[in-house]
Amino acid sequence: KWDTKSVVSIGHMFANAKSFNQPINNFDVSNVLYMDNVFNGATSFNQPLDKWDTRNAITTHDNFKNAASFNQSLASWNMESVRYGNSNDGNREKFITGAENMLDNSGLSIENYDATLTAWSKQNLKESLKLGAEGLKYCKSKDDRQSIIDDKKWTIEGDSEFCPAPVVSSKTVDVTKYNEKNYVIEGTCVAGLGDVRIQIGELIKNIPCDDKGHFNAKLDLSKLPDGELPVAVSQLLPAGYSAPSTSIYELKINKDTKTTKLANNDTTKMTDKKSDKKSEKKLADTGSNLIAYVAGLAASVSGLAVLAVRKLRG
Repeated sequence: KWDTKSVVSIGHMFANAKSFNQPINNFDVSNVLYMDNVFNGATSFNQPLDKWDTRNAITTHDNFKNAASFNQSLASWNMESVRYGNSNDGNREKFITGAENMLDNSGLSIENYDATLTAWSKQNLKESLKLGAEGLKYCKSKDDRQSIIDDKKWTIEGDSEFCPAPVVSSKTVDVTKYNEKNYVIEGTCVAGLGDVRIQIGELIKNIPCDDKGHFNAKLDLSKLPDGELPVAVSQLLPAGYSAPSTSIYELKINKDTKTTKLANNDTTKMTDKKSDKKSEKKLADTGSNLIAYVAGLAASVSGLAVLAVRKLRG
């Protein structure tokens, strides 16, 4: 066990330790003044640090810079001593730069960054600091973030507002033709938000959205009644998130057609993995190995509009 209760500086402790990902939440950092660059470039680190007592930390600059895997809330961190200017701890004098570059290109999700900003806005923060948050997104903490800027004269750099609408797509599937136990729906989603919900008739299944923004659902349609049933795919938002209204595109899947008309008159090609005429004829005759690439999601979410629906061999 590490004895850190008398440590004054942990600067650069795990900097560029690209494989380091060990739990260190029990470290006593209550006397640490210099907490800069601790995880700078520690690309694998993603452990909770909510038990760290940071009340005496006067600098946290570059702390999680380029720590791409780090996705933890820092709401519990006391940032009230962090400041900008000269510092003398009795042994040395140095110029400290507050929270500059602290969260640049870290992996904080919208939810964790929101929680962090909201908690910090309620603290008695020192004025005129810079917080680096390059690449991060915020949503429901918009007002709290602005209060830090207005009331404490902070500059928050590199982040942007993003309140995504749910990923929504609606279509119909002919269960008579696709009555299989290995029916796959896969596609893209917004990493860091909620599960993807798939509903076909009375069948409802929630599928995780992975950290790369993809989902894959294997469904058993054999118990559904024959006929055309609506298929709805949506992404759930965490509690407290608002979303603008979304456009839903209607389409119908037919194994014998090569194109599908969308509600906005766009077309999406549907092809077999093989493009030669022989395979197309076989596809028309047997209906096997159909892949239909379906575009059409919320108009406010660019690039989230691709779903792939596959019928696998029994």
